[in-house]
Amino acid sequence: MKKLEPAVYSKEDIDRLIAELYWQWKTGNKEIREQFAASSEEAAKACITHHVSELVTQERVYRNNKYQVNVREFTNSGVHLSIKRIDREPIHDWRDLQEIKNQLVGPECEAIELYPAESRRVDSANQFHLWAMTSETYRFPIGFNSGRFCTESSINGSVQRPFEKEAE
Repeated sequence: MKKLEPAVYSKEDIDRLIAELYWQWKTGNKEIREQFAASSEEAAKACITHHVSELVTQERVYRNNKYQVNVREFTNSGVHLSIKRIDREPIHDWRDLQEIKNQLVGPECEAIELYPAESRRVDSANQFHLWAMTSETYRFPIGFNSGRFCTESSINGSVQRPFEKEAE
């Protein structure tokens, strides 16, 4: 996986997102209308524009050849990583997510992926979320504590891809 580099949203990306959300609101998309409750088209467009502007100013964006990651602080010692493939295809390559966490937060920082209660579920795009603590000494009170075990070998029929020797 190539190194993630700082990136910015282009004006075209921002305008496209605003236009898409507004179109969804205007054509009666229930979820979008609930998210952007407004009594008129003008008010909806203003609400959507404000929402997108807030996102753009609160997030740092990183990209490489495969992923885009939006990083936002959620506490003074934690960050939220919103990870999606550039081609918008589904992902769940644990090693890639681990490498993204290592590059953007640190190899000795911990992150979790949360599968929330349905009442807190956010599922509007093919992207994944890691919630990471920026302290190298903080440990979540869950997980393995018996030491490190990583292998490329097949154990009991498992399939594992080879380790990448260094970032491409």
